Amino acid sequence: MAFNDLDRVPVNVKAIVHLQVLDLRGNRIKSLKSAQLEEAKELSVLYLQSNQLDSIPDSFRTFEFLRILNLSSNRFTTMPMVLFEMEALEELDMSFNDLSEIPDDIGRLIRLQKLLLFGNRIGPSLPKTMSALDRLKKLDIRQNEVMDLDALNNMLKLGELLVDYNPKLALNNSFNSLKVASFLKCNITDMNILETGETLTSLDISSNELSKLEPGVLEHLGNLVTLKLDNNNISSLPENIGTLKHLEYLSISNNILSSLPKDIDQLESLLELDVHANKLSELPVAIWRCKLEILNASSNALESFPDPPKLQISQSVSAGLTTTSSSSSTSATPETGTATTPAATATAPVASATVTSTPSSSKPKPLPAPPVTLQSTPSGRAPYAPPLANSLLTLCLGDNRLPDDVMYPLSHLVKLEVLNLSYNCITEILRQKIPNPSAIQELYLSGNQLTSLPAEDMARLQSLRVLHVNGNKLTTLPAELSEIKPLEVLDVGCNMLKYNISNWPYDWNW
Repeated sequence: MAFNDLDRVPVNVKAIVHLQVLDLRGNRIKSLKSAQLEEAKELSVLYLQSNQLDSIPDSFRTFEFLRILNLSSNRFTTMPMVLFEMEALEELDMSFNDLSEIPDDIGRLIRLQKLLLFGNRIGPSLPKTMSALDRLKKLDIRQNEVMDLDALNNMLKLGELLVDYNPKLALNNSFNSLKVASFLKCNITDMNILETGETLTSLDISSNELSKLEPGVLEHLGNLVTLKLDNNNISSLPENIGTLKHLEYLSISNNILSSLPKDIDQLESLLELDVHANKLSELPVAIWRCKLEILNASSNALESFPDPPKLQISQSVSAGLTTTSSSSSTSATPETGTATTPAATATAPVASATVTSTPSSSKPKPLPAPPVTLQSTPSGRAPYAPPLANSLLTLCLGDNRLPDDVMYPLSHLVKLEVLNLSYNCITEILRQKIPNPSAIQELYLSGNQLTSLPAEDMARLQSLRVLHVNGNKLTTLPAELSEIKPLEVLDVGCNMLKYNISNWPYDWNW
């Protein structure tokens, strides 16, 4: 019976003796006294949100099976006392009313699993009797005036806590079973979570006033999967950030980070990293050893992207490969005087030594081999590629100071599908350096200094759906663009394009 413009509950509803679910939301009902709904004794779910109620009848105490009661978006200024006699309640929603406090009697609802109080005026404290709610799994007190959460310390089953938009919150608590917590825009200056039972998997503490993240806090957050720290004043990440071995999503945008940890690759499970709108001048080489799928480092001060690390082989290993069995297995060709060993030959180009030609009575002495730095692995295996090269799907580097040669390291990203290099200092797209040309789907080059697009490379972009080159200095477009069959979006606005439309049979009519 939802959204029927009813001003009262029809009197015959009570006669439906086996009624279990009644939906009366979105009407104009002001009173329930004449409805006598308690006669529908099997009622278990009652939706009354978005009406004009300011009270409920005392007869509601006789409901034996009512588990879910929604009174949100009405005109309640206090929580009706009869609620606390409805001991079968498992879910109570009184969001968007005008409540100023939670009565101490809330502790009587021992079966309550969800309590939703979003958008009231509750504060500054929560009643201590809430600790008796042993079955409470979710508490939503967003957009209230709560200043402390002491009443929630060590609650046995509280798994989801939403506290956003409480403007003067002090966070200094212990949570035994918390899995999801959100403290968005609470003016928090210091986060001190003493205990979480290592169950917390999602934490959002964005839009606060944090200047740092204490290393001790991370000791209790070892199972975090999602961590959001956006819109704070954080200048650096703690050194023990690598202890978050399960972290998959890290967002710390709109802060004042000047660098990322050099051992960021210790975040073994990290899939998405968002550090846009900071003060980063460089990214650590260790970023190549991460298994990221999405990296957003736009709106920083980057002037380069690090080259991928190469496979290092120590000098001792290289020298050992060269000198093994030198007396019996080393041969020198008369023409070149190049001594080779079976080991060196089998593992070329791992090690080789060059010596001068000597009389037959003298044995050639191999020179010490220098340290070897390889991009190819020994024994003829495939070239070494760091993890990022085979995992990254989306890379956003817009609004930085990147020059043309940024394309060299990016060309190693063989799985890239989305690349955003807009608003940098790129004057030319280097030939054959567009990453993953056969499979890249979106390419953003807006706001650079491009005067042309490489025709041959454009022809190779056979999976491209979106191309933005607006805000450059292009005078022509390569005809090869017309050969990209999947292309759906082509933005070439704000350039210097000139075409002779009267000569269309001979000029490419783009």
